Amino acid sequence: MKRASNTGSHLSRRLPIGAAALAVTLWLCAPAAWAQAPEEAPAESAATPAEPSEPPVEPSEPPAEPSESSPADQSGSEAPAQAPVQPVAPIGVRVQPNLKTQVRALVPVLPEDPCLERYVTSFTIQGCDDAPCGEPRIMDQLRSLTDIVEGIRLTELARTRALERLEKTGFFESVVFQCDAVVDTTDVVLLARPATFITRVSVEGNIYFREQELRKRIFLRPGIALNVTPGKEMKSELVRRQIASIKRLYQREGLEDVGVQVLSSPDGPHRLRVQIVLSEGDRARVRNVVFRHLQTSQRVAGMPQCPQVSTKKLQQLAGVGVGDVVTSKHIREITKRTESFFQSIGFERPDVEVNTYGDPLSFQLQVTTKHCWLLRVWEREDAGKKAFRDQPSFRRPDPLGEGFGPHAEQRGWSRSDFEDWRKILPFGESGVFDREESERGVASIRKILEGRGFLFAEVAMDHRNFKRQASASRQIRSGPVRGIIDYRLTRNHERRVEKITLKGHEAFSAAELLSEMETRPYDFFGQPGHLIVDRVLFDLGQIHRFYREHGFYDFQFELQGDVADLAPSRQLVRNDDWVIWEFRYRDRGFRVLKHRSSMALSIEIAFTEGPRTRIGEIEFVGNTEVSNRQLGALLALRTGQPYGTDRLEEGLERMGRWYEMLGHHHVEIEPICEVRDAVDATALCDVTDVRGGTVDLLLRVDEGPQTVVGEVLWRGNFKTLPEVLTRDLPKPGTPFSELKLSQATGKMRNLGIFSGVTVERVGLDERPARGRVGLVVVVEEAQSRFIDVAAGFRTIDREADASTKAPPWVGSLVSQSTAATDRMTTGLGRPLPLSLPDVLVKAEAEYLDLNFRSRGHRFRVPLRYGFSTTDPMRLLSFTPTLTIPRLWGSDVLVDMRLIAELDKVTEQLDRTEFGAASSITWPLTSKMSTSLGIEAGVIRFLDPQSLSTEVTTADSTDDDFTPQVKPTVRWRLDTQDNPINPTRGVALAMELGYILEIDRERIAEFAQTQLNDFVKWEISAEFAWSTGFGPVLAAFGRYGGSVGEQDTLLPPNERFTLGGSNGMRGFADHAVGRYDSDGELLSDLTDVSQLGGGNVVTNGSVEVRMPLMRERGVWSALFFDVGALARNHESLSAGSVRMSSGLGLRYLIGKQIPIRLDWGWVVGGARCAEWSPDAPGSTCAVTEESSALHFDLLYPF
Repeated sequence: MKRASNTGSHLSRRLPIGAAALAVTLWLCAPAAWAQAPEEAPAESAATPAEPSEPPVEPSEPPAEPSESSPADQSGSEAPAQAPVQPVAPIGVRVQPNLKTQVRALVPVLPEDPCLERYVTSFTIQGCDDAPCGEPRIMDQLRSLTDIVEGIRLTELARTRALERLEKTGFFESVVFQCDAVVDTTDVVLLARPATFITRVSVEGNIYFREQELRKRIFLRPGIALNVTPGKEMKSELVRRQIASIKRLYQREGLEDVGVQVLSSPDGPHRLRVQIVLSEGDRARVRNVVFRHLQTSQRVAGMPQCPQVSTKKLQQLAGVGVGDVVTSKHIREITKRTESFFQSIGFERPDVEVNTYGDPLSFQLQVTTKHCWLLRVWEREDAGKKAFRDQPSFRRPDPLGEGFGPHAEQRGWSRSDFEDWRKILPFGESGVFDREESERGVASIRKILEGRGFLFAEVAMDHRNFKRQASASRQIRSGPVRGIIDYRLTRNHERRVEKITLKGHEAFSAAELLSEMETRPYDFFGQPGHLIVDRVLFDLGQIHRFYREHGFYDFQFELQGDVADLAPSRQLVRNDDWVIWEFRYRDRGFRVLKHRSSMALSIEIAFTEGPRTRIGEIEFVGNTEVSNRQLGALLALRTGQPYGTDRLEEGLERMGRWYEMLGHHHVEIEPICEVRDAVDATALCDVTDVRGGTVDLLLRVDEGPQTVVGEVLWRGNFKTLPEVLTRDLPKPGTPFSELKLSQATGKMRNLGIFSGVTVERVGLDERPARGRVGLVVVVEEAQSRFIDVAAGFRTIDREADASTKAPPWVGSLVSQSTAATDRMTTGLGRPLPLSLPDVLVKAEAEYLDLNFRSRGHRFRVPLRYGFSTTDPMRLLSFTPTLTIPRLWGSDVLVDMRLIAELDKVTEQLDRTEFGAASSITWPLTSKMSTSLGIEAGVIRFLDPQSLSTEVTTADSTDDDFTPQVKPTVRWRLDTQDNPINPTRGVALAMELGYILEIDRERIAEFAQTQLNDFVKWEISAEFAWSTGFGPVLAAFGRYGGSVGEQDTLLPPNERFTLGGSNGMRGFADHAVGRYDSDGELLSDLTDVSQLGGGNVVTNGSVEVRMPLMRERGVWSALFFDVGALARNHESLSAGSVRMSSGLGLRYLIGKQIPIRLDWGWVVGGARCAEWSPDAPGSTCAVTEESSALHFDLLYPF
């Protein structure tokens, strides 16, 4: 585009002097820079403004179109005719007059850069045609992110900001601005080189490390930009860093010669597959080991000798055996470990030699020593040999000073195993054995004993250097032993804290203050109750801080030491029936009390709270977006309330979060205080250290600019649709909130299809603020398709198969195998006939797609098959399921599944079912949800004893399957702290269902369609409470009922049942029956169709879970279960109630997932489980067992 200048010599002749001056002023005030463009002209042809009436000179060429920036236009004068002017380099505008007379005119001087200080006429981004940035929606967002639009004047700051924002999106390897300038306008083209992204990463050649361990060190992951050319990967700094990271991992394990290659191959436009190839090399294994300890000094009989380290101990230090691989790292570790060990047992400067040699490979550890010190530890429980011998054994003497004095008969010492103290003493690290280093060992031992509960233990050290001991003979001084270091420990019995007493607290309860302390009284289930002085002093500091944060500016402990104390001091202040010690350290102190007849200790902490600061007036200034009333509610401080820095900080944080939700991310809130009745009237008020009776608060608010959500971009989703990434993000134009963004990313992570989710904020930290923040969602897609295969076996325990046994050939095979093994091991063995229960062999396969149709839906296709020794088709299940976790972007979860099942194992009746089910779940709050569901299909139940006989009817001519429909509504509230291993909280659930089925038995009777319909409901509650001292109390209660026509029993698959691991422990599965008021089994329970279950149920459980070894996840349990079944509410009586109790053992996998073994026994005696059909009500065919053992995963409730 070319533009002509309208500046000519005739212009000066037509403008008066005032108009010319006005034009000059306007040009100087314009945004562009201006200067004079001098042109040489003959003096005689120079025009002067004093001749305005002179007629204009006609041009020799046709007049050009006036320019928009023509001075003539700006002055309001008519544009004269002039020849077009050719633009030149971007240093300004030069005048190309066609007249002989030339003048000096004011023209803009533009920078040399063709992009800057010019008005943008067009803006395009080129180079993204086949790249992710070329997607139309992405391209529009990128253009918007630059803030470069037609009509703006492009400045250096605008261009720099645009480049920074585009770079932060991660879409580009490089970006260059190219401009085509014409005078003061320019066409802007952004030449982009799109980044190339990794789509897949594979690892090959790893043997030493598992792939899972290696991937923790691999940062080249799907979605990461890697701009390399296949075959030239080493030119990339990112690749070189990745190789170095993997090599360092191997080098730490001593594998120095590992080769690492990073190979890449195209996987589409701007996409790469990355292959990490490892070459670990051949590793020779040790075939022979040699261990030696050589002492260069000769042994002299009768003289002290250095200890000799056995070959077995050296092998333990090396940790190397035949068949092991030894690396350079192993050699360094063995050398350091061995040297430390020899020093810790008294050897000076041991010479440790570790090497490998020969073929086959041999490993050698040889230690050469010359001199040593003898290190010994002596122990005794107390000092007095005959003290308190006539009193009960729980009474022990109390240490009143340093020992008992010369008049008391001393108890003797016993030498302790030095291995127990070796690592505690400092010699292994230092290798120095002088008196100063030995004194460090005294302090270390005392600390250990104090931590074990020996608060008043005494530790003495005896250091003897033979070279400085005049009484030592020359032979001893020249021997290998340099000296002896003895430690003598008087434990003075283990003491445990029984009680912690606080004196002087009025504003807070003792429980509140004790919660600030780490020291706890003795607890049989967990807390050892040991008194550690440093820990108690730290707790006192926490109490002091707590009071200061709550406005008590003059809080003081009753006992205080000296400000220059370097260590705590202990002083005995009372010695009669009660023994009292005082511990002091700087500004704090406490007492320890013990009665002479007791082993337990009490801690007494006395203090003075002092005056408390209260809040006066509260004022807000500077706030416009949020009212004073809203800010006051957020601050949560009121006039007259106690002042505390913690409450002020919490209020300021709430105010900041509220402003952040409104988009004010640069808000600044400054609290200013003024104290009335200040302790020091000359001191300035500090909100963190207010010292006065009343404090007035002024909160100065600088809200800053509001930031809204701008552009939204995404990358890394090679399979997932963009809508899945953006549907939960704040919408463009809404206030930008970090809280809402965090919630959105949490929802994306919960889908389970991403191994990483991050959101880059573009433009948030710019100054001056942009006003909009761009969001770039970056995801790393995880593997989403799996095929799981599993197999196992179990015994068939249902009551209907109690008489079913494995075929004789199975028992014979097991018997013969056992006898053969016995003959091989013991020489004896005789096969015996075995009768084994039937066994179910089960195989499972499942296809799982967590990102079905690229929408984050979950699609499962599980297939289960099981057979037994008596039936090739015991179990067959096919239930494909589709789960939509976020229906239309909402929090509604939809679940749909098809059902095709044959089950001859888990229920009392053989069940065959075909159908479909669906449910919709709405989260009402974070803890509460409700759902609607429906299940429909056809179902058939058969008598396990006669597979050809249908349960409902024997002579029906209709199809064997019974149609059944069940719509349900559910509600659940769960406040438990852990869904798997709860320790506190409540869970409530309610379910209401309507069951409709065709009564085929009545069809056969009345020859017309008959329907059975039921309304079924169930209410349950779970409760967990941690006692705080170890045990967890858990309880469960359930009530279920139904109403139907003519008191008909619910269908077998819908009846309530009791008995088993998750019902009532101590009973077999589904073994609890229906009973009359006398507790007798009802006489109608003779038919398989009536076995177990009822229309009404009520049951509950109480369980106490106690830690046995908390750190190892081992717990025990005591439980009590109670429940009752009935056909209807009227038949429910005291005789219907069954009870059981028992013991349990739990192991928590990862301290979370319980595996439990429960042994329960029936309370009240065993009852009849089934009447004989020949004599119902009088002859019992099956009597229930009196106890049962249950092994299961997870808690029963």
